[in-house]
Amino acid sequence: MELSNLKLDFGANDQGFTLLELLMATLVTTMVLIIITPPLFLAVATRVQAQRVEQALQFAQQNLELVRWVMNQNPSADQLPATVMEDVRQGLPPTSFVPRCGGSGWFPCSASEAVITPDGQFAVQVFRNPGFSSSNGTIGGFQAGIRIYSIESQAFLGSLERQTTPLKVTSAHGSRFRNPLVAIYPEVLAGDRPGSLDAYSRYLNRP
Repeated sequence: MELSNLKLDFGANDQGFTLLELLMATLVTTMVLIIITPPLFLAVATRVQAQRVEQALQFAQQNLELVRWVMNQNPSADQLPATVMEDVRQGLPPTSFVPRCGGSGWFPCSASEAVITPDGQFAVQVFRNPGFSSSNGTIGGFQAGIRIYSIESQAFLGSLERQTTPLKVTSAHGSRFRNPLVAIYPEVLAGDRPGSLDAYSRYLNRP
């Protein structure tokens, strides 16, 4: 057989994609990207927010341990966190963020202050209620309040909130930064002081 007589028949299916088919494929790909991109961004943002909450919780725990340590040193009232109303959950949010406190330097000088953490990412508000005294007149215990705010909350001083919100991502930055990342209200006791347990019992049964 001579090569000149050989005929090759490429079917219509071997002619490649048409311009219309390429445009349709591009359109479908674009639509898929539009659909999946926002959830991906939300997932990343939520993960970042969760990491910040975890860091804030560590600062809250560190400050709680500091309050307990100072309490065990038989401190005077001015060495403890500033006093607010009986129900610490209703204590007002901070009205200023400060680098550090004068005096003892352990806690904010005022319940209306929050001390900026060394890494500059958070501000810590620490306060307490009046609590109760042991039979020897020393402070027997109290309920503390510890709130950790993001440093971005500084832009909303004067309109900050008391309580946390559920972990979520929102487009409204104000609603995210006005609330503390962490807020805890633990009891701090000095059980080794004379009459402190009886005083604590009376404190719990107060009107």
